[in-house]
Amino acid sequence: MLRDLPSGSDRVATEWIVGHDPGADVVARVQRAFGPLGTLLIEAGVGARLGDQPVARACVGVRGSIGPVAARFEAAWTGAPTQRFDPLADGGREAFGAEASATLEGSGRVSAAWLIDGAIAVRTDVAGRWVGDLDAGVRGRRLLAPTWDATASGYVRTGPDGRGRIGVGVGVVHVPRRAPEIALGLHLDGRGEADRVAWSLGFASRGTWPLEDGGRLGWTARVRPFGREATPYRVEATWRPSASVTAPVAAVGVRGGDGAGWAWTAAWAWSGDLVGDVWRVP
Repeated sequence: MLRDLPSGSDRVATEWIVGHDPGADVVARVQRAFGPLGTLLIEAGVGARLGDQPVARACVGVRGSIGPVAARFEAAWTGAPTQRFDPLADGGREAFGAEASATLEGSGRVSAAWLIDGAIAVRTDVAGRWVGDLDAGVRGRRLLAPTWDATASGYVRTGPDGRGRIGVGVGVVHVPRRAPEIALGLHLDGRGEADRVAWSLGFASRGTWPLEDGGRLGWTARVRPFGREATPYRVEATWRPSASVTAPVAAVGVRGGDGAGWAWTAAWAWSGDLVGDVWRVP
């Protein structure tokens, strides 16, 4: 069952998950516009998963935009990796199982042809271990052809044990008129090991393919053995039967690797980022 209770531009949404790992989420969103200063969205939520080992999470965040610049700040606490709470999440970049985190993200348009973005995050667990992540990216619109953009990105992860991670990537994004994007990327990731850095190539792809009846078929694929993701190997497909934003979405996927084990997911979502009935087998 899924319930969404709107109240003007504000909203309280509840999510009930039934299956292998049952639970619930409640998220409150308050949106306010400040004229020429832009729009501010405040979000706060709590959630729980019961399963074999009950866990909880809580978060509060602020998102806003002023002209061509958008930013988001979030503070969160989770009792388990993000995948446990949202099987459709992107594998997670969590350094620990249970952790507290603070994240600041921003993006902006330098010109009609260039977009930039960046993020900084700090995570810590109850034992006092911590890691810091720094991300940066740039996108050139129509740099390769009228329907082809070029992208470049990089990240650095640091921690007290000296075994950080670093990576760079380049890619292309196909942006056909009146159709969803398709992105392909090649990555080089480095992982600190004792007194050396080990390197590995990686690949990632995401996209959506429109169907004749108005539906959409989407996919996400990732192979990044030395990347930061808790599950460096991931393949997932989604299907929406119509173009309506309220149409249900079906998803199946497999993810795992790097000591995190393997899991497959089948999910049925009724609206946007809200998940209805979910089955997940570890």
